[in-house]
Formats: sequence, structure tokens, C-alpha cells
Amino acid sequence: MKTIQLTFLITALLVVTANTYAQKLTIPTYSFSGEKLSYINLKDGSKIEAKISKLYRKKGQIRAVKIKDANGNKRKIEAADIKNMYLAPSGFDKFNKFNSFMNDATQWRDNDLDKDILKQGFVYLEQTEVQIKKKKRTLIMQVLNPTFCGKIRIFHNPFAGKSMGLGVAGINVVGGKDTSYYIKKGDAVAYKIKKKNYKKEFKVLFADCEEVKKQFPKIKWNELPKHVFTFDKHCK
Repeated sequence: MKTIQLTFLITALLVVTANTYAQKLTIPTYSFSGEKLSYINLKDGSKIEAKISKLYRKKGQIRAVKIKDANGNKRKIEAADIKNMYLAPSGFDKFNKFNSFMNDATQWRDNDLDKDILKQGFVYLEQTEVQIKKKKRTLIMQVLNPTFCGKIRIFHNPFAGKSMGLGVAGINVVGGKDTSYYIKKGDAVAYKIKKKNYKKEFKVLFADCEEVKKQFPKIKWNELPKHVFTFDKHCK
């Protein structure tokens, strides 16, 4: 009985979440499946379908990926050689990711990502240039708005603080809100924006889009996804 009640409660919360948050960001993923095929596109044009054997990280950033092919052969790929990749999340990350994409399924905008793979719940990461303090670095970053990232990409900041999320029996159902992200507009270098500075950043980021300013006269950090979606839909 308790299991049924818990399942019902989680389902109800997911429905409420889906109805409350439009153009929602996907939940950041930290662990990936070694049992399901992932898809990696290299900068030289090569395409790889293989299982992830290991991710090498340094200070939260992916530095290399070890893959295992159908014959059991292993190969290490440096992050510098990766253009983008679609990785399969594992465990509860997979559950959360599926819920997130269910919320966004009717909000797809035209972009260059593989929608068929994304709709299966895969996580999308790509190589991009990022401004970190006074230095520019090339990193592999997770895109949090893959369904509407044609003009502005929102990247996960692995070191961002979080506000409190809603939990049920130890499971983070709704998810906390990150207090900073990395933003990339067009082909520009990605840079960090923070919740505490968002009103100022909003005026710069959407200065060339009257529709966003008209629809959102009150600037709220938790409406960033809506701001970006509106920009993608109405502005250049």
C-alpha cells in the first residue's frame, strides 16, 4: 500500500511540475550508463556508437572518455577531439531526465540537435569556448535547453549553488534551481551569469529583443528558460 501511495504521490507531483514549468531546463546529469550505447561525434567528422566505459574528470570537467566497442575493445578519446556527444544517463538521473523531456516535448524549436536521440532521454554535451574569469577555455559542457537552443544555449555550471528542491522519500522529484549558468548567444564565447546579477544581465542579453522585454516586464531568475524560449521564437 505504501508503495502505491508513494507512486501516486510522485506521479501527482510530476503532473503538477509539468503544468507549472513551461520551457523548463533539463536536470543536470552527473552519472552515465555503461550498458547503453552513446553517440559521439568527433571534430574530424567521425561518428562513434559505443558504450561508455569511463569518464575522466578534472575539477568537475570532462577531460577524456573511454569507450568500449561491440567487440569489447577499449579506446580513450580526449575531450579536445570531441565535437559533441549524446550520453545515456543512469539510475535516477535517467528517471529525472525522462520527466524533464516530457515537460518539454511540445516545446521543440528548430535547432541542429538530433531530436530522435534526445526524446529517448539522452543528455547532450558539446565542446565550446568558455570565459572563466580572465581566461578562455575550451570545455565539454552540458546543454540544459536542448529543445530550444537554436539562438541561445544555457550550459550547466557544475559548481553552481542550488536552492532547495522538493524531495519524496529521498528522491529529488522537482529539483533545486541552479544559482548560475553559462550562457552562449550565437557564436559568442560562453560566459557565466548569476542569479544575483540577473536583472542587469537580462538587459544586456535581451537588449535586441523587444518581445522578451514586453512579455516579461518583471525580471525573475526562475523565468530564464521562458526568456530564452521567447527570444528563440520571436527574435534574431
